[in-house]
Amino acid sequence: MEQFSVLNLRRLDGGRRDGGFGEVYLGERSDTGVTVIVKYLVEGGIFEYREQFAREVRVLAAAVHPGVVRVLGWNLADPRPFYVMPYIRGGALSKHAGNLSNRDVLAWGAQIATALAAMHAQELIHGDVKPDNVLMDGAELRVSDPLGNGAGCTISFGTKWGGTPGYMSPELLDGWPISKEADVFAFGATLFHLATGTHPDGHVLDAKYHRANVDIELHNIILACAAPQPWMRPTMAQVHQRLVARWSAMPKPQVRVAPPPPPNPIAALIGVAAVALLGVGIASVLSGK
Repeated sequence: MEQFSVLNLRRLDGGRRDGGFGEVYLGERSDTGVTVIVKYLVEGGIFEYREQFAREVRVLAAAVHPGVVRVLGWNLADPRPFYVMPYIRGGALSKHAGNLSNRDVLAWGAQIATALAAMHAQELIHGDVKPDNVLMDGAELRVSDPLGNGAGCTISFGTKWGGTPGYMSPELLDGWPISKEADVFAFGATLFHLATGTHPDGHVLDAKYHRANVDIELHNIILACAAPQPWMRPTMAQVHQRLVARWSAMPKPQVRVAPPPPPNPIAALIGVAAVALLGVGIASVLSGK
């Protein structure tokens, strides 16, 4: 692990917490000056919270996939344990919801799906998948935390209840613990939100009802992810395969070169008149008149 300090700490988002048991700060690395996020554990004296915080750090430090925001450093022995993560300036993907083409939703959905599939392959669960928790790092996406600002992550080992209303599966609403299947449901709700611009209600995710031109296979993928029973849902790896297959089969957008604008008839007449007058002037000079 790199050794560095973080300078000029200031609270992020007006002093709000990150939605869990942490407080989030912006700062600059002492060695590079690059802006980073520091997440502190608030209830540092509670053993259970310290253990959960330590597990979160270990998960992020494992770097299971480049599509998951990574941890840069940490100190779990401090009276207020903390870890440091990159500050991703592109903002949350949610700001583009409803303004994306079918092709873009499929492509960005595939990026999110492959990151979640990699986590699930390591028996890790995110627990709060939604567009606010997906950050835009240039052309790449990063699965992140509850506030969608690179400040941490609700990645968990399936030991607690969690989620956001509208993205929570029926079994979570019934009190079941978070699971891979619940992540799949939340991912389907995320695709629904991106494709339609409508916040999901957690029940009927009929994308074509809200936006008639939603691609039929994208519509079917959303419905499969949002199946009411967890055992009816596909795995994230299967979802990723379907998204990539459909994206590959779609016609690529055509780049059309606009024809030159038609000539302005008035400007053309003025040009002819100017040439005629110039000709008269030249003739007069040559004749000595």
